[in-house]
Amino acid sequence: MKKTGNQIISLDGKWTLKYSDSTSGDSGEIEALVPGNVELDLMRAGLLPEDLFRGENILLAEKYETYDWSFIKRFDCPEAENKRFRLVFGGVDCVAEYFLNGRQIGSSDNMLVEHEFEAAGLKRRDNELIVAIKSTVKEIDCREFSARMLAGNWGSQTAEAGVLRRAAHTYGWDIMPRAVSAGIWRSVYLEEIAEYEFGQFFIATEKADETKARLFACYELSSSAIFRACGGYTIAVSGVCGDSGFYCEAPVTFKAGSFYFDVADPRLWQPSGFGKPELYEVKAELKRGGKVVCSCRDRIGIRTAELLRSDTTLENGGKFVFRVNGREIFARGTNWVPLSPYHSLDAGRLPEALKLLKESGCNFVRCWGGNVYESDAFYDFLDENGILCWQDFSFACTAYPYDDYYARQVADEAKKVIVRLRSHPSLILWAGDNEIDSMYAGYGINPESNVISRRILPAAVVEHDRFRAYLPSSPFVSTAAFSERPSDVTPERHLWGERNFFKSDFYAKSAAVFVSEIGYHGCVDKSSALRFLNETALDDRRSGEWILHSTDRFGSDFRVRLMEKQIAFMFGAVPDDFDSFSAASQLAQAEAYKFFIENARKRKPEKSGLIWWNLVDGWPQFADSAADYYYVKKPAFYNIARSQQPFVLLIAENESGLYELFAVNDTAERVSAQYSVSDGDTEEILLKGSVSVNENGIKKVGPIDGLYSSQRLLMIKWEGGFSGFNHFITGNPIFDINKFKRWYARINSADRTK
Repeated sequence: MKKTGNQIISLDGKWTLKYSDSTSGDSGEIEALVPGNVELDLMRAGLLPEDLFRGENILLAEKYETYDWSFIKRFDCPEAENKRFRLVFGGVDCVAEYFLNGRQIGSSDNMLVEHEFEAAGLKRRDNELIVAIKSTVKEIDCREFSARMLAGNWGSQTAEAGVLRRAAHTYGWDIMPRAVSAGIWRSVYLEEIAEYEFGQFFIATEKADETKARLFACYELSSSAIFRACGGYTIAVSGVCGDSGFYCEAPVTFKAGSFYFDVADPRLWQPSGFGKPELYEVKAELKRGGKVVCSCRDRIGIRTAELLRSDTTLENGGKFVFRVNGREIFARGTNWVPLSPYHSLDAGRLPEALKLLKESGCNFVRCWGGNVYESDAFYDFLDENGILCWQDFSFACTAYPYDDYYARQVADEAKKVIVRLRSHPSLILWAGDNEIDSMYAGYGINPESNVISRRILPAAVVEHDRFRAYLPSSPFVSTAAFSERPSDVTPERHLWGERNFFKSDFYAKSAAVFVSEIGYHGCVDKSSALRFLNETALDDRRSGEWILHSTDRFGSDFRVRLMEKQIAFMFGAVPDDFDSFSAASQLAQAEAYKFFIENARKRKPEKSGLIWWNLVDGWPQFADSAADYYYVKKPAFYNIARSQQPFVLLIAENESGLYELFAVNDTAERVSAQYSVSDGDTEEILLKGSVSVNENGIKKVGPIDGLYSSQRLLMIKWEGGFSGFNHFITGNPIFDINKFKRWYARINSADRTK
């Protein structure tokens, strides 16, 4: 919902930043930028290295974790005498007090949501706004920890992460460095408080098909008027999408209300591959005597969405599938992880990351619970491109407090997040957290005892967004699953395991119906590595720089050894020099992602989705990403894009060791194509013909003879309503790395979309 007509005065830009540390006695004053993070200001002032991501530089920032900070802004507001204003902070990290002209106007201790305060005492000229931010680590040191909180986590960094409402990854994760920052990381502005305002306005779809939709509208007004006594007020709601539209008007007899209305022949918002993601531009107006006294705008999609699931796979194999507008959707998706350790940089990184999301062929994205909540621009992009969104609340891998204050904090956070995001049709699921059910179950604690995921968050969803599905955790461990072996019987799972050969039974024969995390490491290109490693460390895989960027800040070389092991599984030997190591690692990763996606798609509808980990790195590292921090695409990216085509021909190995061609159609229309399968070396045609597949269907096209145990590159091409290219490499390791490189050169040459 966007209010219209209210004056907005931005306070972004240059501020003054004062800092002090009571332990060392250090203090000073520098220029700051808002939105920003203190580390970025310290870099510009020369107090930290110019590039914190190079080598082990980011460790130097930990010195400032014990500092307190004061952000100071001086500004004029010529209309302060005849108008009221509120101060709106999009994001402040983290424990802060707010002072306007010497008077405290508020406080906050949640970096994840916006905060508003009335700008009491605002003057026409020479206003002084101070945001005083306390040291996060000093604040945490004052908190108490229960035995449950200390036992139920990955280690000290996740215990530390639980007590304040900050993104969990900032304390150090397996994909991000420790970056316990401070700052005003989203925009700050003054917003006029009008005589009449919409406090909230929301339209949801109760039911819909191509002939009629039933919509629910609710509103709350902010005004000094007593609507019962005054009379003559109405709410007028209108929406337009191309040649489709609706209009209704309802009387207002109280400051809040709701009503239902019908839309004839609606243009439905459809997920990618199933039609256009149609969006209605909506306007709501409060009228008195026919005259508009305030209004707001929104953009909505008319669609139905539901999650059909079972508690375990013991129930006829299990079920976990999303259904949109009556159609079951196979999820081809990625996990969305932090774009930066310093979140004021997110806005600048978002456009390139979204471009990668589109190019990868995803129709689904899961917003991981260790992250911040993304900007409106992110969800707008999903809406416009028909990409479905699973949104974790920002809780991950930690036993969080249950005290009354924390519970109120979580309830307030959930309300703010839900109200901000609930109009987006792409958003089809709220999930309580990431992996906390699994963590509880691993410690023998029934996850049903989790107050946050079982009481506070579901109550908030029902209260503010009752037409959208809620999942307590990912993976969700029901009481029935807890009584068994949860990792074996949950229908939705994270498949990490030993990270051995990617075609092992752990991956190939998993009983998971829906895989919401799965990944495989892949080294970066040399050009990228030289941007964050010093050249002397390039070939030293046991150096501190490699280990820090692997990502492991506790001195373990586990993830470096993981890449080495994966190379050895595929090619037998692990090269010493960087170029050869990088090439081997990337090719192994590329084939792994291809197998993960296609192994799931060829088992549709028994399997209903796979969300791989992950699209793009949030800092320079050696990790599972398909594109590195600098947006350089790895070979895995191109394999993913080919494997995720809405209509694809793919080859899979059956139980007998024979190879079979499948045609998979994730669209709303019947697709026919002419195809050929050829040997990539000899160009011999091994199979050709035509195939026709029903909408949202799958067809086994036929076997390919004579390939058992031989190592060959197969090229798959098809033309028709959908034209495309794919490949498959037969046989089992060990492969010759030089032959593999030649094969990939041919693959890249044959793929006209690359």
